[in-house]
Amino acid sequence: MNLINNIKDGLNYSPTSDQEKLIYGLYRFTVSNKANPILIVNGYAGTGKTSLISSYVKTLKSLNVNSVLLAPTGRAAKVFNSFANKKAFTIHKQIYQRSVGRNGGITWNRTKNKKKNTTFIIDEASMISGNISINKSGFSSNTLLEDLLDYVFEQKGNRLILVGDLAQLPPVGEKYSRALDPEYVATLAESPIARITLKEVVRQELNSGILHNATLIRYLIDNDQPAFPKLVSSNYTDVEFITGYELQDILEETYDQYGIDEMIFITWSNKRANGFNQQIRSRVLWMEEELNAGDRLMVVKNNYFWLENDFIANGDVLVVNKVIRETERYGFKFADLLVNIADNDSMPEFEVKVLLNVLTEEGPSLGSDKQQLLFSKVEEDYADITNRAKRYRKIMESPWFNALQIKYAYAVTSHKSQG
Repeated sequence: MNLINNIKDGLNYSPTSDQEKLIYGLYRFTVSNKANPILIVNGYAGTGKTSLISSYVKTLKSLNVNSVLLAPTGRAAKVFNSFANKKAFTIHKQIYQRSVGRNGGITWNRTKNKKKNTTFIIDEASMISGNISINKSGFSSNTLLEDLLDYVFEQKGNRLILVGDLAQLPPVGEKYSRALDPEYVATLAESPIARITLKEVVRQELNSGILHNATLIRYLIDNDQPAFPKLVSSNYTDVEFITGYELQDILEETYDQYGIDEMIFITWSNKRANGFNQQIRSRVLWMEEELNAGDRLMVVKNNYFWLENDFIANGDVLVVNKVIRETERYGFKFADLLVNIADNDSMPEFEVKVLLNVLTEEGPSLGSDKQQLLFSKVEEDYADITNRAKRYRKIMESPWFNALQIKYAYAVTSHKSQG
């Protein structure tokens, strides 16, 4: 029972009754002798899920139990890392290896898992794709969820915890989060599966209007009522309704009062986000050039090229300190910048090349056709190298091909703000 006590000791408050059930569930899961156990933790907003999982991770370490922390996106991995105080990785980086296909295109194949007797904990599991369309990006013919399960249970003694919230947005193009559905997961893995749901809000969150409205929306979802929710703002200081006519004034006041770092505009499509970003930059922040010193940029694709001992994560926000130069090459527009990663004071500024075309793309990142075109154009620089593998390595070392894909970070989609 030391595990139970250690988890409780890691909390800075007395656990709720729901949390008590989860703590006991984690204990049973950890000591179970059943092969390939899976625990699904569905935690409502404000229920203290993050604190409890953080304490569990630290408890495993104190008991010398191996664990691996994963998340669907780079940004989610960094957040997981920050609250669990243990290095977290993206699922893709952990289970896939990049290689060159027969036509010179990029393919990703699942790697072999060498870890035994290890607990794999996946945060933000609601974003794990169960859709076969992942194959369009050059991945294996399985879904990400299938590959994850195959990878984890390739070795003996491994366990899997999927942590998420069913009320959050599912993966793009999917109607619900398959990874948090025990019946669906059971069709993919011959494993004993348990699910524990946290519903009880911790005391610190009870006066939140944001949480109150989130609970209303969750009620509609749980009861299959698709009606548009009647949101509430009265009696709460953290929710306010405004009209479109008031928007620009409110934005200016918000930027003045809280600063550019503490404000985000959330909308429902990349096209609308592009439009709002242009308007905010020109009419509120008075920026005239395509890029200015002081601009905030959101990374929209993980990048492992520019930092020697780390990676720039999908969802990271960069602050532009200096625009060094802009260049047109291969039919694309690039810029060399000096940047910092926002909210990371420990990392010094660094130089990076960015792909400016992505700023106005209506999709979430550079389209696959344009990505392949860029690959082909860069490959022409190494036409003298006849060995395909050596030519591929040269392309992978090209700063042009590895240019960071970015969008303005003032207005973002709800999916991007979540992940």
